[in-house]
Amino acid sequence: MPQIHQLPAEALQGGATEGALSLGLALLDEVTATLPRLYSGSDKEALHDFRVGVRRLRACLRAYKTLLVKEKIRPLAKRLQNLASQTGEARDAEVQLEWALAPARNWQRGDTPGVGLVRKRLERQMLDGYRTSKDIVDRDYHSIEKEIRAHLTSIKVVAEPGFPEYLALLIHKHGRTLQSRLLDASGLADEHLLHKARISAKRLRYLIEPLVSEVPFTGKVVEPLKVLQDLLGDLHDLHVLGRAIEDARAELDHDRKDRLTDLSSGPLAPRHESPAELDGLISMAREIRRGQDELLAALRRNWLGGAADDFFLSVKELSTVVAGIVPELI
Repeated sequence: MPQIHQLPAEALQGGATEGALSLGLALLDEVTATLPRLYSGSDKEALHDFRVGVRRLRACLRAYKTLLVKEKIRPLAKRLQNLASQTGEARDAEVQLEWALAPARNWQRGDTPGVGLVRKRLERQMLDGYRTSKDIVDRDYHSIEKEIRAHLTSIKVVAEPGFPEYLALLIHKHGRTLQSRLLDASGLADEHLLHKARISAKRLRYLIEPLVSEVPFTGKVVEPLKVLQDLLGDLHDLHVLGRAIEDARAELDHDRKDRLTDLSSGPLAPRHESPAELDGLISMAREIRRGQDELLAALRRNWLGGAADDFFLSVKELSTVVAGIVPELI
């Protein structure tokens, strides 16, 4: 999916509302442009690109909600959030499969008892998710797109401060929010705080990424944000995969209980492989914990507990640079 690394030409030259409208409509067009690929069924990245586009659009509407009549924008942004959530199951399962079955893991690909059990669960979740995602998009997106476009094109632009000044204030605000959330988090027990920090990093990146071509300094903030987003995203994926393994263990225990019940009503050999499958699941859980520890060590080294102070000075500097943009010189 082509990402907007450049604002529409008019965005930095007009008022704040005019810039927000041009960016919002451009992002809306990007999302809509992914639909033919999604419906074709032959492009494996189409659903991912659609969901990224929806998240970018929602982040834009949310960031500029005050300019775009927040009473109207909030329910539309919420519908976009629901759409992204409803189409996320397949992609999440695919990412977890890639991690679980990677050759670098401490087990053979599917040969270790228990690994196959998790693989089947994730494959079923992925296939079911992809089957339903296109139906969900076809059912919900077109009406949302129509309402967003109608609302954005109905907003009247009035004389007001320029878009760069408004964007600079948002950059400062989002940077402070991310910094605060990283200072509050310390370890794996802070899963909720780390998830909130991941969302904040994503919102800040989506906010500033369109500036890359016009403001070269932006790259000094975007690139570290990508690293942080990947670290927090990988940590989140391992949390989710850990829950999938716990579900597989529960399913295994339930299956064994059912078989013991069957033994009481007639001759039936118990499943002797179940203990070995349990050992395999425990092996996977240990590997996930090692992965979490490695990611957390990288976070502590570079981002937590004030380790990213220099990065946030760069965010502050970027907001100052953006605030000083003179439209006539663009």
